[in-house]
This record gives sequence, C-alpha cells and structure tokens, in this order.
Amino acid sequence: MTKEKANRNEVVGMFLTYCRKTLVNARTDVLRERKRRLNREVLFCDLRRSELESLADWQDVPERETVFDAAGKPIGVTDKDLADALEKLCPEEQAIILLSYFAGWSDRRIGEDMGFPRSTVQNRRARALARLADILTEGGDPHGKDKD
Repeated sequence: MTKEKANRNEVVGMFLTYCRKTLVNARTDVLRERKRRLNREVLFCDLRRSELESLADWQDVPERETVFDAAGKPIGVTDKDLADALEKLCPEEQAIILLSYFAGWSDRRIGEDMGFPRSTVQNRRARALARLADILTEGGDPHGKDKD
C-alpha cells in the first residue's frame, strides 16, 4: 500500500471516530435532558389548589353563551345584551340575523334553507336589523310598532 493510501485510510478512520463520538455525546445529552425534565415535571393532579389557581387566567374565560336555534342549527351568542335583544325578535327574524351575521351565510343560502326567495330574506333581514337596533338603543317595541 502506498503512503498516500495509508494516509487517506488514517484520515477516514479519524473522521469515523469523530462521528461516533459526536453521536454518542448527542445521545447522552438527549438522555440527560429527558431525565432532567422528568425530575422537574409536575402533573396537574399533583398540584395544590392554590398552585392551580395561580396558573389560571380568569380574564380569558368566555362569558356564558346563549344558544339559539336558527332554522335547526345551534348558534351561540356570548354578548348578553345582544342575546336579550335577539330573544325579543320572532324566530324567523332571529334565524335570518344569526345565519347571516354569525354563520356567514348568504341571503341566497338562507332563502334556500328557509324556503324564501333571496329578496325576501334581504328585506326581512333589513327589517329585523332595524328592530334590533331599536331594541338595543331605546328598548323599543320588538314588533316595530310606533310608540306614539
């Protein structure tokens, strides 16, 4: 074997040794990290009540939801004032408002689901919005009658 080949084999051997050591050290690091995490990990069931409460962020808890039946589809409303106002509308108006604004349905889709033409849905939605605005701003009559 020539001197050049011997030198090359020696370099390859050194490189293989370096790779093995690197892999062994990396594996050791991973095992140590797992062990360290396992020793520091605490299960929620092992925490005291005061520790659990300190972890909770009560500002992120959503308000109670009022669930409406909009043409057979349950839709939740979290705003209490809006839910109270919606309850004063007739079920058909509720469904049109909820499906349009909360479910994002088009007038055409609402009409197909409820058995009305698109233009009827558009007109009833406009009237329902006017009544809803009146209820929310002045506590007006939910049926659109004049207060005179």
